[in-house]
Amino acid sequence: MYFYYIVLSFVFWVYLYTYSAHLKNAKSTYIFVLFFILVSGIRAPSVGGDLNHYLPSYESFGKQSWEDLFTFRTKYGYVFAILCKIAYTIDSSRQSFLFVTSIFSLIFVADFIKKYSPIPWLSIYIYVTMAFYTNTFNSVRSSIALGVGLYMMKYIINRNFIKFFICYVIALEIHQTFFPFILLYPLFAKQISVRYILICISISFLISQASTYVSFISVLAFVYDSGSYLDTGDSYTGGYSLFFLLSAMSLGFYIINRRKMTKELQLFIHCLIMASCIQAFATYYTVLTRVSMFFYITLIVLFPITLLNIGHARLRKLGYTITVILFFVYFQKFVMTPLSDYGDSNSQRTLPYKTYFVK
Repeated sequence: MYFYYIVLSFVFWVYLYTYSAHLKNAKSTYIFVLFFILVSGIRAPSVGGDLNHYLPSYESFGKQSWEDLFTFRTKYGYVFAILCKIAYTIDSSRQSFLFVTSIFSLIFVADFIKKYSPIPWLSIYIYVTMAFYTNTFNSVRSSIALGVGLYMMKYIINRNFIKFFICYVIALEIHQTFFPFILLYPLFAKQISVRYILICISISFLISQASTYVSFISVLAFVYDSGSYLDTGDSYTGGYSLFFLLSAMSLGFYIINRRKMTKELQLFIHCLIMASCIQAFATYYTVLTRVSMFFYITLIVLFPITLLNIGHARLRKLGYTITVILFFVYFQKFVMTPLSDYGDSNSQRTLPYKTYFVK
């Protein structure tokens, strides 16, 4: 498990190097991503809980002819099957699958950070400490869909619906839980206010508390392949914690940035409001936390933008310090802490990190 602390240390090392060498943000961002792709690609098949589902399918898709691949659609969809076929054609080993999927998971994240983050190293630090990075080890398809979602942000801002919709269909084909993302396009035009945030989140929370009686939840069971994933129960306290945290941040980011609101900020805060509304239902249906992640991933740029918008220099420096410390505490407590329910690993089953070299 200590390997992940080395990864985190690498973020600071590259930051110091690029700062002293006066490298541009784009170059430093891609240094990080290349390292992350390498770490992801050489990992053992045991690192990532869902790999035991994906690897047999990868080999099955790889052995099929292109004609069969397009004739018989599986629950994983055509796009993922094509990625598997390409990876298998390059090399039939499992490492080829890990490298190819890692590239498609991370390259869009790098582009998003390069385009929208004023402090790339901090965005990448948050990306690692909030377990977005290790989630790519586990939730392979949803991580690729998430990357496509980040790529689509520019089409929402530029109001290019055709390109947005094409990307949306591709992401939806990769993972069907991506379907709420379509709502971002019309919502972007809605003016944000404290009243709007409170009403949206409150209504979602009230409906979620009666969610046992809401029939549309059964649709989610169908969309997510199997109802067995829809774990329910009041005991899911982690869902409530994340809901209240996202709700508070939605209000906080809006209040701090409302005098310097840009199109980008408006979209990212809308994403956070959407994540809060979806997370309200995740207090009962835990799978929806993966859906809310499609939206609260924007935290990786919201924090840097907001910190720069703090006018008072000392207060801004204090904000940097608190942000770095709090995310490290989160990383240590919720990402790097083994759980007995998961065989002394974490919920993503990314502990301990092993390479394929180790037998």
